[in-house]
Amino acid sequence: MSSWRAGKVVVSAKVDDIEMDVEILKTSLAPSYDEFYGNKRRDLVIRRAIDDIQNLLFDPEAPSKVYPLLLDRLSRITESDGAAIVTISRDIESDLSKKLKVHQYFCLEAGDFLELSLIQRWLEKDLAPSKPMFFSHPIPSCHANLFKNHPVPNALLILPIFTNNRLRALCLLVKKQGYYASPQVSRLTPLIGSVICALQSAESVRGRIDTLNDKIANSHFLNSLLTTCPLAVIVVGAENKITYCNPASIALFAPDLAEKMRVDDVKRCLEGKLITHFLPNFSSLFQWSNQHDYKVVGDHRLPPQNWEAQTACRLDRSEMLVNLTLFRHTHANQRYTVVQIQDVTARLARAEAYQDTSQQLSALTQLVPVAIIRVDGHWHCGFANDRWYEFSGLSAEENNLTGWINALHHDDVESVLEELRASLKIGSNLKKEVRLVSPIGQVRWTEMNTQVLFDDRGAILGFLATFADITERYIHQERLRHVAEYDSLTGLANRYLFQDRLKQAFYTSERERLGVVIMYLDLDGFKIVNDSLGHSVGDKLLKKVGERLLNILRRVDTVARFGGDEFVILLSPHEKQVDIAEVASKIIQSLAQSYQIDGHEVCVTSSVGISIGTAKSSSPETLMKQADAALYLAKAEGKNNFQFFNEALDRDAKKRVFMAKQTRSALKHSRFFLEYQPLAEMASRGIIGFEALVRFKDEAGSCVYPGDFIGILEENGAIVDVGNWVIDEACRQLSQWHAQQLFPLDGFMSINVSPKQFLDDSLLDSILGSCERHCIRPQCLTIEVTESVLIDKPAKIQRTMSQLKEQGIRFALDDFGTGYSSLTYLQQYPFDHLKIDKSFVANLGSDENSAKITKSIIALGKSMGLTVTAEGVADEPTLNILSAYGADYYQGYFLGRSTVADTAIAQFNRSLVPEAN
Repeated sequence: MSSWRAGKVVVSAKVDDIEMDVEILKTSLAPSYDEFYGNKRRDLVIRRAIDDIQNLLFDPEAPSKVYPLLLDRLSRITESDGAAIVTISRDIESDLSKKLKVHQYFCLEAGDFLELSLIQRWLEKDLAPSKPMFFSHPIPSCHANLFKNHPVPNALLILPIFTNNRLRALCLLVKKQGYYASPQVSRLTPLIGSVICALQSAESVRGRIDTLNDKIANSHFLNSLLTTCPLAVIVVGAENKITYCNPASIALFAPDLAEKMRVDDVKRCLEGKLITHFLPNFSSLFQWSNQHDYKVVGDHRLPPQNWEAQTACRLDRSEMLVNLTLFRHTHANQRYTVVQIQDVTARLARAEAYQDTSQQLSALTQLVPVAIIRVDGHWHCGFANDRWYEFSGLSAEENNLTGWINALHHDDVESVLEELRASLKIGSNLKKEVRLVSPIGQVRWTEMNTQVLFDDRGAILGFLATFADITERYIHQERLRHVAEYDSLTGLANRYLFQDRLKQAFYTSERERLGVVIMYLDLDGFKIVNDSLGHSVGDKLLKKVGERLLNILRRVDTVARFGGDEFVILLSPHEKQVDIAEVASKIIQSLAQSYQIDGHEVCVTSSVGISIGTAKSSSPETLMKQADAALYLAKAEGKNNFQFFNEALDRDAKKRVFMAKQTRSALKHSRFFLEYQPLAEMASRGIIGFEALVRFKDEAGSCVYPGDFIGILEENGAIVDVGNWVIDEACRQLSQWHAQQLFPLDGFMSINVSPKQFLDDSLLDSILGSCERHCIRPQCLTIEVTESVLIDKPAKIQRTMSQLKEQGIRFALDDFGTGYSSLTYLQQYPFDHLKIDKSFVANLGSDENSAKITKSIIALGKSMGLTVTAEGVADEPTLNILSAYGADYYQGYFLGRSTVADTAIAQFNRSLVPEAN
């Protein structure tokens, strides 16, 4: 910012005539200070400036300090290139003329840049602005004339300062470049208000008493009544000596002596003394009474003269304030001055304290950040502070009588008035959140607190109400509520809000006996989109899915996102089942249409599970579980369809719950065990290895097979712990066979690893740790995975397989031909074996297509240097066909079923007997 120079100018009331466009000046005034709606606590610059000015509150020197301080802060806040303040004071002799005192800071040129005669002309013609006004280039000529011998600036801002309805100063700010805007001017409103408070508080502490109107009535006393007068009466002779004093004057000027001495003795102490000993200003204030050459014409006398709050001294020189009444009395050609004295020290002290308290209360009323109104028993507003007018947008005239009620929001006015009426009846205070609305429709949230007012007899006079602005807090609460109740990605309801609305739907169902409908929706293939195109595309896809759902459904329905690609829909409780099926069909058809995202054409389908219940037959939790079970069935039925929950699903769901409990119990009580199925070489028909298969016994001791519990382990996350146990137990068993020399060292153990376990970070340590713990060479292990393992996070899968491959672990791609059968998998991942799914092997002799597929898979494996194992070989003809096709290994019931370790190794040893012979 450019350097500044301060200057002060006093301008006389006489000015030369200058031209002025009066109409422009009048019409350029802004109608009012713009309301200041910004967060003042966050606006540190304004806040600090206000704090600096508030430090001058009740400082008697505030007028001489506040204007330079205001200049500095205004110029900084508005980034102005020039600033000046013209202070206005009234001439004692005339209310029409005014003196101007100018403080100016500028960077245009040295010297004063304002034409003060123009401002004086404004004052004389009552054209000075009463509200803020600002101009941008071009500035009207009537204002451009303000800048004597200086270039006209690009922008001008004029801010008037009033105290007690009297113009005290004009602030003028200029910019060489840029302009002033309404929001910027609005920010200055509280700063100007703090200056007004500082000026008003300065008046309260300077001890002004010119407003006091308590005058002592004039009285003419007869000489016979002087001794009985309750007021002090002193008669002063021509030489300014006391010639007489009554008892009241003795008690006033010599109270200590009056208690110790006789009245006559005290009178002698006072009489004969100069009056100036007791009234120091007597000669200067009342010089007319001491002129020796004054002549009385006839019987004429001067009228009594009254003086208030004059300093008087007691005999001990202590001071007091007195009111005086003086009049002339002539007796026997001798002139006397009769002085009637009343001690008003205590009364003036009380009046001054009252005035200070009143002005402080007035200042605090304007400074507090709350609106205040006082309403009487007739609902008439008798008082409102400036903050109320700011909050309500009403003028004083509009707010008069019952007009303040118009500031209440039309949706709240009836309830607010009813609660106020009820609180007044019982004389209790009220606290309530109330919306205020301005005439232009701006809504402000406030917290209203009322205090009932009573008279001395306990009758209710009305109430005092404060309104604290809580708009920011309300907005913040609404934002927090939105965060708590809505999904941040799609803007749909989240789980918390959905559950709340589901409870409300059950209340409605109980009351109106209607059904409640839930649709549980899941996107098919979303993981592939996420992994192949990235999470950004996946997120945008979820947003578009949410938009399509909202377009299909009605406003009375609720669409929520529970996370990932799971969406839940709550239909309004009056749909028929046929209509529900139609809605589900529309959802599936709409979501199946392609999406254009970041240049990609994305296609996904959806599966929907539907459950229906009532408050009498179901509950929110049960209905959610049923919809989830129906979704599970929809996926099992090939996806891209919808399924209603039915009794069969209910039985399956209960079975799954029971099985989940059983698996948790089995893991806790070590009821899992392994069975081993042999694998044989096609050429020699000899067993060369085993595949470890997990089983467990339920609480009744029955054996449970993988198809009944693997999916449940995947869902509840226990598959990782169980899988690690399987790896360790298989290695332990293989080590035991080696130690007992029951199994050759080059024989191998095949172990199945689930998709979730393969993605778990503990897999590498689990396999290598088990090998090291049980002294097993990694080359003896073959890890079997299905194509579903390779879909999620392919980079991580490839990295894990490479690390295990480096240690000698071998890999087999299980159930080849039933999944995507992508040749990319065989190229990207280090597989050693291919396992043909038993669905092709089972029909090998009767199904020509199965034979062709099987033969092609074997040829493909051979061409890529992989060994091929055929699963599910049930008879010798099938085995011969596979041998003719070139398969390397086989397994199945023809070779042997899976069995416990001892039986399996015995079978292996029996297979060696023919070779021994």
